[in-house]
Order: sequence, then C-alpha cells, then structure tokens
Amino acid sequence: MPKIYKFIWSFVILSLLSGLGFLAFSFQKRVWKDDSRLTYYDLPQIRSVDPVTKEAVIITLPQNLEVESTDGRGVWLLGKITKAGSKTWVLESLRWHFGIADLQPSSDLTVWDWWRLRRFSPKSIDLTQTGLLTAETTSDGVAIYRLSPHWYLQSPDWFASAKIVRQNLIVTIINTTTVSGLGSRAARALETIGIKVQTLLSSQDNLKRCRLTYSSQVRKLSGFIILKDLFNCDTQINESLGLEIKLELGQDWAGKLFGS
Repeated sequence: MPKIYKFIWSFVILSLLSGLGFLAFSFQKRVWKDDSRLTYYDLPQIRSVDPVTKEAVIITLPQNLEVESTDGRGVWLLGKITKAGSKTWVLESLRWHFGIADLQPSSDLTVWDWWRLRRFSPKSIDLTQTGLLTAETTSDGVAIYRLSPHWYLQSPDWFASAKIVRQNLIVTIINTTTVSGLGSRAARALETIGIKVQTLLSSQDNLKRCRLTYSSQVRKLSGFIILKDLFNCDTQINESLGLEIKLELGQDWAGKLFGS
C-alpha cells in the first residue's frame, strides 16, 4: 500500500478514535443524567426543561435587574455580575437570588445535554411583562428592577421537577445560628425544585458547619443528591428517618448567604 494511503487511513482511524473519546468524555461529564428537570442560565435568560411533563420555558430577564450576591458582596446588576467575580461565585449568587437550587451555567452542558434539549420547544416569557418585578429608580437616578415576592410563589410552576416531586422527600430545616431568614432562604431554593420543606425550626447549637441527617433510603434519589451537593454539609445516617431529611444550617451558610 502506498505511503499516502497509509497516512490517510491512519489519520481517519485517529480521527474516529478521538471523536469516540470526546463523545465518551461528554457522556461521562453530562449535567443532565436522568429525567429530572434541567434548569440552566445563559444570561440574560434562564431556561428550564422537564422531560417528564415535556414542559419547557425560557425566561428573559432585564439587564438592569438587581441581584443580591453571596459572600456579603452586595447587590449587582444582572448585566454586570458575570464580570464581577468567579464563575462559581456568579453561579451561587444567581442560585440563591432566584431561589433555584439546581440552576446550572450553560457552559457546563455537554454535547449529550444539548442533544437531549433539541427535542423541546420552549415557551418564551419576558419577565418585565409578568408583574413579578418592581420597577424603581435609585437615589442617583438609575432605573432598576427588583424581584417581587410573587416571583418565589410563581417560580415552582416553572422550575419544579415532576420527578423530584414524585420522590416525596420531606425536609426539616433547623437554623442553628442567630441570623434570621437563613432557614427560609434555604427552604425557598428547595421548594422551587419540588422538595417539600415541612418544618422550619431554630436552635442555639450554633454549628460551625451545616449538618445533614438522612437514611440510606434517599441516597440515590435525585432530589436528595441535589440537596446534598448544594449544601455540602457534614453528614450522619439515621435509618429511622425514611424519606425525611434533617438539614441543620450553621455559621458556614450564614456567612455564605448573608456575609455574617
């Protein structure tokens, strides 16, 4: 066989192997691994798809929407926040401001994720036309929007996962710090995706790190996996809990959400 043909065949084989390797890597790193809802942002839009109900939505946000950031770094306009810090900080700020526990950046999606998304025809919503924002003017004359409390009542209709709802997880949240509002913010983010928060309590334990107590029955449920990854707490097993989960919030999350 002439050398040129050997070279061509070698090139073809290497290209095929590289392509297969890329697809295998993309499959392993895919964000969307089951039939839970996928919610991701590509600012100024938040997009969400539920493969169980076949519902899909694109929420377009105004660039002058105020976003309360994490780690005590104050308030930023949506159009400027991506340039104000790291990718992780931006993700955390958006997750907690909008109260969507499983929100992901579009940059993390792989070829496999985009392939699944092609099947859905989303409904487009301009958030400025929904009544879920309040229009205000700052003291220096800048026109801004803020989320109204009604956003958090409406958002489960757009972002709750049918699969997670059917898992019937029940969470008790205990705020062990002196920072008020910590438990309600955690509850809001979980309920938006379909996890039921049954009870909000407080204690004087003042944990340095949050603690998650659960039974082995919930370990493989997607709702629990999202919760566990989101809070990254110390863990302990209590088999008597069944589908119930106890989340004790500590100083780590008071600092994360309120800069305390």
